[in-house]
Amino acid sequence: MRVNKNIFLTLIGVGSVASLIVVVFIFNFSSDSTSSPIAQKVSSIGETTSELNHRGETVPSTNANQLSRSRDVWEICGLSEFPTESAAAKTFVEEFEISQECLSALEIHTLKTNPFERNGLAVVKGIPEFSLVILDNSMTYARIFEDPAEDLQRIIEALSQPDCEWEEFYGKKELNEVCHAEALTNYATFYHACFNMAGEKSKQAKMYFHLQHYYIFEAQEPKPDNITDMWQGYLEYRWVEEKCKEFGSEVALNAENYPREFATLRRYSESRVSGYDYQLLLLEREKNPLFSLPFTKYDLITILLDFGAELGDEAAGLVYLDRGVFANKLNNGKWTELKIARALSTERLRESLWFVLGLERKGVEINWDWLVSHICSSQPAAESDKNATEPENCRAAINDLYTKRASSGQDREDPLLVALDRFQRIAIELDVYE
Repeated sequence: MRVNKNIFLTLIGVGSVASLIVVVFIFNFSSDSTSSPIAQKVSSIGETTSELNHRGETVPSTNANQLSRSRDVWEICGLSEFPTESAAAKTFVEEFEISQECLSALEIHTLKTNPFERNGLAVVKGIPEFSLVILDNSMTYARIFEDPAEDLQRIIEALSQPDCEWEEFYGKKELNEVCHAEALTNYATFYHACFNMAGEKSKQAKMYFHLQHYYIFEAQEPKPDNITDMWQGYLEYRWVEEKCKEFGSEVALNAENYPREFATLRRYSESRVSGYDYQLLLLEREKNPLFSLPFTKYDLITILLDFGAELGDEAAGLVYLDRGVFANKLNNGKWTELKIARALSTERLRESLWFVLGLERKGVEINWDWLVSHICSSQPAAESDKNATEPENCRAAINDLYTKRASSGQDREDPLLVALDRFQRIAIELDVYE
């Protein structure tokens, strides 16, 4: 009996967001670095990295303050002079040589960004979970580039410990430090940034450009904002590409460098496939005991992030909302409804406030600036429905909720009114009140 070809595709989709991971990361970069022993520490990124790698330094990509601070980066790189016409853009990419001044400015900018979220560095961008929640250890490029060699060594150490075997640590968050959950997330993201499917280096800045070029110039009507976004993403890729050159091939977790660990991760991935496909796998192994499913780069990244989430790393938990520290907090219909709703309404404001108050009671730190901007920038219902009776702007929604809450006999100590006071103050500060 032959194994259904779907088996060979199954692992690419392991976990609830593996398809997202495949899209989000297209970072398969090249290097002309020379190899050195893995035990030798990779040199530190330096003061810039350590200064940026503190809690609270990361500003969500949707925050206008970050865009304002980043504007000088694009000026230094001459973004305003980049072509906006299709054929000229293709020629420009073939001939473009990035300056050291531009790379230096991009380093300051890119180290602060989130590999799962920002601009060109994530084709699927604006992931609300990373915007809503403030992590104890922000997910940034500074974090993943701080010491990939050490992160890899911690993974190898974890895979050798009985307590850290998948069957043993599943659901045991107390093993977070013992099994190096943070290192699993760091290295998974680093590997996606710097290695291709075969665990080798290859440049992907041009690949990103050509992908975006197609959608912007051929699949839809070109828009200035989209063209600017494409060039910003291309420049960010170029910096990551250069950064990856600092790390040799010995930092790749592959079958050649680490056969035992690689085989262990392959086995764990196979154990996660669907029951039907796993039965087909077992049938095939009756004919060929050495048969195993293809184990691609995406499978490796998926299983490492899966481990990180199960062990309690917060960043991995935001990728896998169905497991980890946010499983009983964000993995629900209420959050899904609130994050995708487009119309501004008093009820949406009320439900959002109750939702984040519940998260705060569970120990989740909320980015209130993002929350306020997200709700107040929603389209007023009246714009899409002339018969709508909902408020026309955030101020009207806030005042409406104040009135309705007061009429229910609540006093000023009411948690919802306290939260509404905070929401109103931030809306005024961010200039999204009217």
